[in-house]
Amino acid sequence: MNVGSDGDRPIDPVVWHGPGMRQALARRDIGLVYRLLRRFGVSQRQIAACTGQGQSEVSAITNGRQVQAYDVLERIADGLEVLRLSPMTGHRISCHGGETLTIADAGFVRGAVAECRM
Repeated sequence: MNVGSDGDRPIDPVVWHGPGMRQALARRDIGLVYRLLRRFGVSQRQIAACTGQGQSEVSAITNGRQVQAYDVLERIADGLEVLRLSPMTGHRISCHGGETLTIADAGFVRGAVAECRM
């Protein structure tokens, strides 16, 4: 989805390439993901539209409420078009540019990792 309503711009793909965002996704720190999106000009309303959440729920998460329910994490990942990886011990992804991630450590990833080959 990556687009809200009322003329919101799509979320710029460059947002997903920063090390802070990739670490937040790997840790499933949705509050930090939302705060980083806000720094790139993505409104809480746009995040809510993408993830199927209410703006007040996005605000609560941005301000520290933890997201622990797997179905909510799935909905957020799907709405933000984040690649979900199932933990597989020792399974690694090699990316162009020499970067390697262990899937068990990755959790949710976005951006360059989505272009990696197994």
